[in-house]
Amino acid sequence: MSTGRLRPVALLAAVLAGAALPLLSAGAVHADPPVPVPVPPIPSVPVPPVPSLPVPLPPLPPLSGQPITLVVQPPSLAAVSVPVAPTSCQMDISYDNRSIPTGILFRGQDACGSGIYAPTMSGQVTLTDVFHTVLATGNPFSAVGTGPFTSQGFFAVSGNLLGAGINAVGPVPGLTYNITLDTSITLVWPQTWDYAPDGCSLNGQTLHCIGTMTFEYMPGTQGGVTPS
Repeated sequence: MSTGRLRPVALLAAVLAGAALPLLSAGAVHADPPVPVPVPPIPSVPVPPVPSLPVPLPPLPPLSGQPITLVVQPPSLAAVSVPVAPTSCQMDISYDNRSIPTGILFRGQDACGSGIYAPTMSGQVTLTDVFHTVLATGNPFSAVGTGPFTSQGFFAVSGNLLGAGINAVGPVPGLTYNITLDTSITLVWPQTWDYAPDGCSLNGQTLHCIGTMTFEYMPGTQGGVTPS
């Protein structure tokens, strides 16, 4: 074949080859992207449990309104037991003439209700005659708590068995005797007293009271009030 005939064929081949290069490039551009490598999940860190909070302490009793009650009953054949209200205190005086040998068992008591926090109580009871002569004294008490706390003494024919000082030979039937309780009750702040009843004086958190019970001595009888 002559050179003149081959030139158009060569030119056509060159054109076809030039057109194929863009097509190959286009095919490379539209190829599928590479498959991503999976990333392992981050392990979860366990959260420690929140510690339980401490149980709150119960609140204190009411801040006011705890009146002390002075209960003095007349002589009776049976002693009277009076309950103490939760937010009050009381002082009680009682006696018992049924002892053998013949004598007077006398006592003074303080008690506070369950709603009062840690009161301090102190006191002492005495027995006197109509001339205010001290015939016998009871043991003093001083303690913290709701009680009841008791000061008690005994006056017999043979003399004063508990306490100091005696100016008589024993109780005489038909004569009048006095039982006196001298006592103080102190509240813990912020508890306060509501008022000071008759026979009492208030000094800050301390209520000081003197209560007296008068009765006629008869053997075999008892009377007064005891806390319950």
